[in-house]
Amino acid sequence: MRRLFPYLVALIASTWAVGCGDETSTSNDAGSAPPDAQVDAGPSDQGVADTGARPDLGFDPDQEPSDLGRICAGSCNLATCVLASDMCQGGICVWHEERGGAYCSRRCAVTCAPGYQCLPTADESGPACLSNPAVCGNGTVEFGEACDDGNTAAGDFCAPDCLMETVPPSGGTVRIRVNGGEERSVTGVEPEVFAERQGDNLFFGGTAVAFDLRLALTDNDGPAPYRSFLEAGLIENAGGNICSFSGATLADVSALDLAGRRVEGTARVLMACMGPSCQFGCAREVDLEVSFALDWVVAE
Repeated sequence: MRRLFPYLVALIASTWAVGCGDETSTSNDAGSAPPDAQVDAGPSDQGVADTGARPDLGFDPDQEPSDLGRICAGSCNLATCVLASDMCQGGICVWHEERGGAYCSRRCAVTCAPGYQCLPTADESGPACLSNPAVCGNGTVEFGEACDDGNTAAGDFCAPDCLMETVPPSGGTVRIRVNGGEERSVTGVEPEVFAERQGDNLFFGGTAVAFDLRLALTDNDGPAPYRSFLEAGLIENAGGNICSFSGATLADVSALDLAGRRVEGTARVLMACMGPSCQFGCAREVDLEVSFALDWVVAE
């Protein structure tokens, strides 16, 4: 199993005798929004007649893409046009001359997220969700904003002008019980508790946990509760003797928020001694119980 944080493992010798002896910042400053224009007239559900049909839009119209309003690469010689884009979760990049740039959006039947309107495009490839002028503090990321957490306060992870977002660190709570002994718990942010998603795997642990854990996590998971593959590993170095353990099980995931990057669950795994060092006084098995409530970050 991939070991991400090798400095963790040295802590176990003073914590448990289970085996041996017996702010990143990103900016999206697109400048000030141009004056309002004809695309902004009327509420968000106006501009396209409701025929009752549900066309194939290429994206679920009841689920807004998480990258709505983010800058993408696209341009044309029309005031508005829709370009297919792998850069955008909704599958399209909208060039919007009124806003002075291109942003991720989605096709629409009638309605769009607050701050957007379902309108035809000049190249007649729409209708698509077109951004209103950005209003910082309304809770919706419109074109020209890097974030919008519903306020204009300082000191949180979104700047008061919504032009810069600071990614919070990973963290949460991990509780473990080894061989039925006393439960140990650690709560905090990295490095005290870390959780990093790499592809379809979530690696997590903590400075006082001394176990490396990997939870299978994909964008198709959920809704909770459900069960998912979990792998646990441990290397203990005590008195020059190294005991290595590994095991796998199905974890019970009780809560999952993919958009919010949060997961909770429990697992129990019987870990076996691995490798040639097992003959030098290492226990044959370790019974590990673990519970977790984590906020993760995505590996760059």
